[in-house]
Amino acid sequence: MSAASRVLLYKDETELFAVCSQAPWNVARDAMAAFADDIGRPLVPVLFGMIPAMLTNASWQKRYAGLVAISRVASSEACAKLLLPKLEKVVKMVAPALNDGHQRNRLAGIGCLEVIISM
Repeated sequence: MSAASRVLLYKDETELFAVCSQAPWNVARDAMAAFADDIGRPLVPVLFGMIPAMLTNASWQKRYAGLVAISRVASSEACAKLLLPKLEKVVKMVAPALNDGHQRNRLAGIGCLEVIISM
């Protein structure tokens, strides 16, 4: 049974949340936030070496992963300080997502900009 069909079977909101929070994309998103908080400084150059290729990839999932990574790293206090000098570059990387062909990427782009504005 696929995860999507399992979600449809749950009527209790608590069970539904438990299934959705265990989804691989949510686990990966939370792991990125933990790495950003714990590792901080060394993570930023490595990640921003990879993210431009992710954001221009043909796969919407890879573009989405890049946007989520930016959002999670920018929300980390340790990494946010490192991103402030590169803020213009980060915004230029995120801005094309607002016109992305996939709705999830447009929403992720808005989420990134929200995090960047609150830094």
